[in-house]
Amino acid sequence: MTSFGKEALRISDMLYYEDLEPFLDFRERDIRANNIESIYRPEIEYFRRRVKNLRQTSRNLLLIPCSAIKPYSQSKTHKILHSRIYPFLSGIQEVIVTSPLGLVPRELENFFPVKNYDIPVTGYWFKDEKEILHNLSIEFFRDKKYDNVFFILSKEESEFLDIFPNAEGIIGNLNFENSAKIQKIISTHDIKKDRNQKRRKEFSNILRYLYDIDVDPSNLMIEDEGNRSFVKIDKEILLKKTMSGVTMGEGLGELLYKSGKRFIEVSGKFQGDSVYIPGILSISRDVRPGYEVVLVYNGEIIGKGISQLSVLDLQIQERGLGISEVSYFPKRE
Repeated sequence: MTSFGKEALRISDMLYYEDLEPFLDFRERDIRANNIESIYRPEIEYFRRRVKNLRQTSRNLLLIPCSAIKPYSQSKTHKILHSRIYPFLSGIQEVIVTSPLGLVPRELENFFPVKNYDIPVTGYWFKDEKEILHNLSIEFFRDKKYDNVFFILSKEESEFLDIFPNAEGIIGNLNFENSAKIQKIISTHDIKKDRNQKRRKEFSNILRYLYDIDVDPSNLMIEDEGNRSFVKIDKEILLKKTMSGVTMGEGLGELLYKSGKRFIEVSGKFQGDSVYIPGILSISRDVRPGYEVVLVYNGEIIGKGISQLSVLDLQIQERGLGISEVSYFPKRE
């Protein structure tokens, strides 16, 4: 690409997000955030817009830096931190401070684009990165009230802490020594813990981020079976969480279809785990490639899958794969 082309693309990303958003692709892929322009990429801006409206999950806040390893919790530094503060975690909301995303609540670390971006870790933040982080922090924390705010952040990462005048922590890197220091700081406070309430709020944030569905956390029930967790409302499964990720349950499919969101109307049930474009009748306007969607046939939900197209694609494509990873709900078979 020419220098002019790169500059034109950067300006488009900065000024025309609303026009670019309908063409976004959320199919998992690596995102190389190797330069300052990456902070304006539409996928990154989409994330920031979604994350700023998420709920507070605990009465205490811990701000920490990102890691090169994704998801963050699998990195050596984050594992060390958790080994030190584990007794307090059920009473602490963890938020990772990173560029180009800005702020990442811990419960979103396994989702696109959080687990897919790669950025050189230099410790230096450009002016634009600092401004975006500061503005996002003001919006994200505006209505959140914490008993205590703790942090381990570099000097440049910590510049937005002026919004937390009573924050306590360490200016420096996330390592064994500083993890031990933050443990001592946290241990001097009476940390109110409520693991069940925190998990319900985290799952409500996942529902809001992934599916644009707002569910009152107090209405959620979580059932654990080994390495699996089922999130329910009135005995209907909304989400199933396993080691491999989060998937839609039949109850969520009903909610989505009733809300007019994330559904694809198909012309029948098909053998195999794919639906091709000729078998698709219509798509809700919010669907993007990579979204998990609910399948509808004759006005009834029948299954779920991963969309490979949007309503704009359906208008111009007559052939090809439309939905992958298709499975049908047991009651609907």
